[in-house]
Amino acid sequence: RFPIPPGQDLMQTPLSTFEHLSGPIAGPGWLERPTAAVQALVGTSFVLVWVLLEWLTQHYLMAPGVSGWYLPAGLGVALLWGLGWRYLWAVMVAAWLGQVLIWSSGGPIATAALQTGSMVTAAKVGAYIISAYILRHAVPPLAPLRYPGQAVLIVLVLLGCATASGVMGIEIKAWRGDAFGPSMSEAIFGWAVGDGIGLLMTAPLLVLVVLPAVCQWTL
Repeated sequence: RFPIPPGQDLMQTPLSTFEHLSGPIAGPGWLERPTAAVQALVGTSFVLVWVLLEWLTQHYLMAPGVSGWYLPAGLGVALLWGLGWRYLWAVMVAAWLGQVLIWSSGGPIATAALQTGSMVTAAKVGAYIISAYILRHAVPPLAPLRYPGQAVLIVLVLLGCATASGVMGIEIKAWRGDAFGPSMSEAIFGWAVGDGIGLLMTAPLLVLVVLPAVCQWTL
């Protein structure tokens, strides 16, 4: 794993807002201070993987009463938690494309669907940003888990993110006139369960296991 400077305790080092939202707290230069080409490559790859996961969720990962094991949510939080604010554009583009292209009903995309999709995207991404900000402060990328409370906090933050996304998403759709088969409370529960499973399955794995492995690469 990429070494943390000797004597530096990332849990005790005050971080500015920029450091919270920029790249990894410690990491190789190509990842911590990526060039425009690296950012474009990472962001574009992220968008493609997100849209693929959206399609898989709709076609294969649905379950009765659940919106699906929504893996894109975990992917979005992981990118902002692990790599920071500079990739927010990729999360917004991917979430919008997935919402409008994958989840809209068949046929030409109407203006109303674009408006609803944009509002739902803004709500979801807002929840991802807040969750990632909290996690970057409490569990900095590339720093080992030091306290059991950090693991508990990760679970609570991710479940809170799923709940907030579900509540805001369903409320927006209801306000825009979308009809729900179940009641609103059941729809919110299904959305939150799907997001929660996706978040818990992917975000900690990507940030705590995959990112340290990637940081061993040199370019």
